[in-house]
Amino acid sequence: MTRATITIFSIYFLAVTPVASAADGQATIHAVGSSTKLFVPNIVRARCHIFSEGATSGSAIKKLVASRALLERRFAAKAGRNRTHTFGPIVEHKESQGSFQEIQMKAMQNMMGGGNQPDDDADKFIRLNFTLTLEWTLKGDAAEEHIRYMDEIRAELESLGLNKSEKKMSGDGEADSEDDDREDDEPTTESAEDSQDRLSGVKVRMTNGPLFSYLRRLSDREIDESAAEAFNDAKRRAARFAYAAGAKLGKLVQIAGGGINHTEVQKSELIRMTEMFGEAPAKFEEDGLRPDTEIVSDTFKPIPYTFDVSVTFGVE
Repeated sequence: MTRATITIFSIYFLAVTPVASAADGQATIHAVGSSTKLFVPNIVRARCHIFSEGATSGSAIKKLVASRALLERRFAAKAGRNRTHTFGPIVEHKESQGSFQEIQMKAMQNMMGGGNQPDDDADKFIRLNFTLTLEWTLKGDAAEEHIRYMDEIRAELESLGLNKSEKKMSGDGEADSEDDDREDDEPTTESAEDSQDRLSGVKVRMTNGPLFSYLRRLSDREIDESAAEAFNDAKRRAARFAYAAGAKLGKLVQIAGGGINHTEVQKSELIRMTEMFGEAPAKFEEDGLRPDTEIVSDTFKPIPYTFDVSVTFGVE
């Protein structure tokens, strides 16, 4: 593939009103246009939750801070090609409530008096996590070369100790010693050698990952071109209906529209269905902050981006 974008044809079902009555009594024509393009991903993203558990919030936070410091040291020691990383805020670790059927089963057990057994581990540990996000920027538009580069990325994650998750948290307190859980409120000074010794026993505990996604950050020019193509498509449709009505297309009265990442829409629907009927994939709060200019796919392939425009023209 030698170009970043490929225009593709798609059938788009429209609700077109050939002739309508405007507020001022002028006849109008309404039409909807669409432009769909495929964009080659240029960013690989890997995410996971780094978690800790402790008898107190202070001990759990202390371990997460140490884990973060250890990861920073690993990143500095193993500089990756075109790699960046970010740490999310420390938050409470929410475990999955299970599928729709499992939730129903628990409700039935509670109703029958069998679901009120105390869980010794449930209240024993406080569990916290933060999201670790790593991104690699891909150069050019050679899709095959990008896919080959994934081997390097996976090897890099393995060298960083980020190649496998803990599917189930221990709950046995093995990482919690009396020293770990003791909160030290007094400030201390620490040399680089002391810091290295302190981090030597730190564990980086990971769940939900590393999960890969493939992104394209669209430029203003790419979005503008999609919008212009969608408008021209809508205008052609409106002109066709004006001709059919024996009239001519007049001035533009109203326009509205926006872009859609269909792959992300399909993923949201999949998550909703799996939450009801099976184990849902991991969720990351950061997804709610994704900008409109960023399109994403769970597999490495060209990502479809559609821009829809709704227009209203006067009739002469």
